[in-house]
Amino acid sequence: MLVYCYFVNIVFFLCFFPYFKLIPNITAEVQPFCGFVALFLIFLRKRKLDPISQKILHIIALLFFYLLISFYRGLGFSTLVLSIISYTLPLFILLVFKDDISYVTEKTFLSVILINLSIGILQLLGGFGFLNNILALIISRGTGSSSLDGLRGITLLTPEPSHAGRTLGLLLCTAFFFHALRRISKIKLGAIIVALIILLVANKSGTGFILFSIFICSYLLSRFILNKGKKLNFKIKFSAAFLFKLIISILLGVLVILALWFSIDALYIRFPIRFLQILLRIRNSFSNFYNFNLYHFLALVAGKRYLTVAIGYFSLFQNYGLGHGLSSYLMDFTQLSQFAGVDFQSITTLPLFERTATALKPDSYGASIAQDTGIVGLILLLTLLISVWKSVRLPNVMDLPPSYLRHTQSVCIAIFAVALYMILLNTSTSLPFPWLLLSYVYCLRQILTSGQIKAEAQVAPLRHSIEYF
Repeated sequence: MLVYCYFVNIVFFLCFFPYFKLIPNITAEVQPFCGFVALFLIFLRKRKLDPISQKILHIIALLFFYLLISFYRGLGFSTLVLSIISYTLPLFILLVFKDDISYVTEKTFLSVILINLSIGILQLLGGFGFLNNILALIISRGTGSSSLDGLRGITLLTPEPSHAGRTLGLLLCTAFFFHALRRISKIKLGAIIVALIILLVANKSGTGFILFSIFICSYLLSRFILNKGKKLNFKIKFSAAFLFKLIISILLGVLVILALWFSIDALYIRFPIRFLQILLRIRNSFSNFYNFNLYHFLALVAGKRYLTVAIGYFSLFQNYGLGHGLSSYLMDFTQLSQFAGVDFQSITTLPLFERTATALKPDSYGASIAQDTGIVGLILLLTLLISVWKSVRLPNVMDLPPSYLRHTQSVCIAIFAVALYMILLNTSTSLPFPWLLLSYVYCLRQILTSGQIKAEAQVAPLRHSIEYF
């Protein structure tokens, strides 16, 4: 069991660094090495075939069915194998960690924080030549170059700032997860949050700010609407005090939005970061409302990312909703983009190579599976997400204070919201981040029951025995 704990910690560690070029002859930016090790761990111990495991197996079976169909379309064997790998290996992360996250030590997570903080500080100070050379060797498009006076910020151990923003979002959720498990104290949580905010400001990416905003807003909103009684549920007490707080909150939110709306120019001049640039583009797009074009707006906000996602979901209305086969973007991109009404060549804000591209993959697991496997694949994915969502409603545990349970449930909701955004709108298919987040949500429910608390106490000595890891 001790050896198994080592491997679980190794997989957990690798999940935060998926851009390392560990596997030769794979040109993809996201290398699924942690997924291969997770697949190995699946066979090392017995596992229950619970509803989540069943739904994952259904998705994998559907993917292999479409793999057989895709052979007849003329795509190469290696292309289809890489496609099936990119879809299935992240699911193994959820399969492993929904049961085994309790074996991960807090020191493993703190080491991840320290590595990213150290790299971020070095990049913030100028990158240094030796760091640029090392990153260019171990990361695709990795240079580590950054400056505070430009739009692009630090990249950490990723190819570009937007990818680093996803890493920061994962680190924020993980910090709250370990705090909910009482593994790290409030002081450590506060120090981690301060460090992540510093890295977020230096990162400057809109993706990082969006993920942080989703987490914070989801957490605060859930804490606001949860009943303050002993029972933990989603019922709202429409008392005078509640309505007063709701009205005040809405007014304050409107005032903040208006203040940001009218001061965005001055803020952008003072702080020329990517997030403020996106907000400025959004405001300018709505100021010319009568000539508003959704696809041009999406290109202004996020480049080709949301355009490819929209094409992926629009493909459900073509081919009778049956999908187009694995890696269909390689053969059907032009046809699917025309069907969705996206004219890349007319969107001048995109780089030339994107406007003239003949194959762009949807930058979303949900959009990719919808495009490749149709409505059936998307339904199976949504049923998996619904199964995890049911875990958000934590049971009442008599030996835990209600305030702690409400906090933990709010953390579950916030983590689930971040994972949902990643899976449906903003992540590559092989990235393990959202699936690790879903394992947090499921695991919190299992641990915070009376029986699992005893089990947690039983595995604690195993964690302490590998604290030097």
